[in-house]
Amino acid sequence: MRFTIAKRLYLLVAVFLIGISGMVFTLNQNAATNLSDQKAAELKSLVDVAVHIAQSKYDAFKAGEISELEAKEATKSAVKAMRYRGQEYFWINDMDNVVVMHSVKPALDGKDLTDLKDANGVRIFPAFVKTVKANGAGFVGYLWPKPGQEEPVDKLSYVKGFAPWGWVIGTGVYTDDLQAILWNNTRTALLIGAIIMLIGLAVAWYTLRSILKPMGSLKRAMLRLANNEPINEVPAEDRQDELGEMAQAVKTFRDMNAERKQLAEQQQLDQTGQAERQAQIDSLIENFRTESRRELQVVTQQMDRLRSTASSLTQLSQSTAERSDQALSAASLASSNVQTVAAASEEFVASIGEIGRQVEQATSAVNDAMVTTGAANERVGSLDAAAQQIGDVVSLIRDIAEQTNLLALNATIEAARAGEMGKGFAVVAAEVKELANQTSKATEQISQQISTIQNETHEAVQSIEIIGTTIEKVNVFTASISEAVEQQNLATNEIAASIQEASQGTSAVSQDIEVVSGAATQTRSAVDEVNSVSADVNECAEGLTRTVDRFLDKVASA
Repeated sequence: MRFTIAKRLYLLVAVFLIGISGMVFTLNQNAATNLSDQKAAELKSLVDVAVHIAQSKYDAFKAGEISELEAKEATKSAVKAMRYRGQEYFWINDMDNVVVMHSVKPALDGKDLTDLKDANGVRIFPAFVKTVKANGAGFVGYLWPKPGQEEPVDKLSYVKGFAPWGWVIGTGVYTDDLQAILWNNTRTALLIGAIIMLIGLAVAWYTLRSILKPMGSLKRAMLRLANNEPINEVPAEDRQDELGEMAQAVKTFRDMNAERKQLAEQQQLDQTGQAERQAQIDSLIENFRTESRRELQVVTQQMDRLRSTASSLTQLSQSTAERSDQALSAASLASSNVQTVAAASEEFVASIGEIGRQVEQATSAVNDAMVTTGAANERVGSLDAAAQQIGDVVSLIRDIAEQTNLLALNATIEAARAGEMGKGFAVVAAEVKELANQTSKATEQISQQISTIQNETHEAVQSIEIIGTTIEKVNVFTASISEAVEQQNLATNEIAASIQEASQGTSAVSQDIEVVSGAATQTRSAVDEVNSVSADVNECAEGLTRTVDRFLDKVASA
């Protein structure tokens, strides 16, 4: 039994459908497990809330805020009022199976339900107490009627003990509600799976059709090509998938088959025109013999010209070698002269340095002279000021002498008026007048001397100022000389560097001349080799001419 591509594709679709079914079943089972776990967690959290209420009331009792009876009543009232999912409720019983509080059946409050059994014989409340005593909390399954109904149904309850008061607090859910939710989820999963399977079947049918139909067409086209039947169009050649690649391969096979037929026809035509081509070949051989001989003759002539050029090149290389020797001698002499200039430039640099040091010393001396001149100028100024003050004192003495002379004159007049009694006073007045006149003359001489001193001091100040100006000019000149010496030093250093570069350049020129001389020698060797090669080429050309003649003779006779 052949396992065709169609069967493989159908098998792939079947595996896909089985996988979808398995996935739906697994998801449904996981949903059921998750729902059960979710309900269990919900029951635990709800009972924990009720226990927390009881604990808070008990703590209030312990704190003395309320009595124990008030705490219990408040707990029962709060738990009794609790509802979830519309009608789900809580209950409380004690460790003796007595109902403390039942939210939907108050008639059970205070009753001992030790002997209460469900339809399966399970003693319900003893089971609650047993679970709490064993584990502190847990789940209990049994049959119990829904609120407002008499028929008992499966119920799963969670109970937890409250030790301070010996209570068991519990609540539960009816499992038929869980089963209804699970069945609803199952139907939804089945519906989604069916839709996916239908879509998968549609896609599979379209895929199978898009694959199998073009493959059948390609099969028929290949059979026609195998029977040498012509085909104009190749099926599915415009597709961009593997079938399109197969169609392109079939198209290539068709084109190659057509080319093969054309080659066969061309071979028949070639056999018909073979005689004509043979005649053309003979003509071409003769033309080739003539052309090759002519070209070989041209080669021989070119070799002769090459030998002539090589001879000229030999003479040129000899002349180059001689001139290179002369240039090498001149370069050696230039290098010696450059070294001499370099030594002289070094001595010149040393002289420039010594001049710079002397100029610096002269500048320092000029600066010292400027300082000394300034000090002398200040002292002469002080002397001029002192002479001026002395002149002022002399003027004051002159004024005092004049006043004294005037007083002596007045005293003489008064003594004359006094007669004999004033003679002694007149003598004194005359002496005072004489002293005043002498003082006036002395002050006049002092004034003349002071004036002379002031004039000479003023001239000395002017001379010192002229000397200071001259020293400043000398300082400017020495600064210019120092700058010129510095520039000359830089220029001399540049000259020394240039001379050093010139020395290196002459050395490089000498080396280049030696290289040129060596190149000339190599040129002579190369020219000799060219002459030898040209002779060999002439011999090869003659041998080639003979070989071509023999080859063409053989081709013509074949």
